Amino acid sequence: MTTSDGIIHNAEFYTGAEQNNDLNIGVAGSVVLRLVEILPEHRNFRLFFDNCFASVELIDRLHSKGFLSLCTFRNNRVPGVGFPEDKEMVRGSTCVKSAIMSQSKAPVLAVKWMDNRAVHFLSDFVGKSPTTMIKRYDRKLHVYKQVECTGVVKEYNKFKGRIDLA
Repeated sequence: MTTSDGIIHNAEFYTGAEQNNDLNIGVAGSVVLRLVEILPEHRNFRLFFDNCFASVELIDRLHSKGFLSLCTFRNNRVPGVGFPEDKEMVRGSTCVKSAIMSQSKAPVLAVKWMDNRAVHFLSDFVGKSPTTMIKRYDRKLHVYKQVECTGVVKEYNKFKGRIDLA
């Protein structure tokens, strides 16, 4: 776990397979909950994590502790969202759906954004707005094009890379 500046605050090293008593969030979700134990609750910390840890249940659990979450997810791990097929979307297009409501009624949004391939996001604090235009290279035409980029993509890209630096 790092700050937005990339300073490490907490870490957990993999020491082999572990038993997980909480089947709703899985072993990976349990890791996230253990890492945030050092943070004071209900201070609106924003947490960013990737699809290995993601689930609506984890976002719900974090939301009940006062943490805001944004993560990528694998489409097959959140059933019932109902995104359009990839071939129906063009680069820069977005689809926003309400994810399955959680127990605490956290407003979890599921967003599908089409870049070179589809990227799926779950968040309880940011959605499609605000949108901006970004440059993307078109391999077929060999030129840069402007495509629409949603707020959730900009926010995720702005902060998620810090852990990768560490």
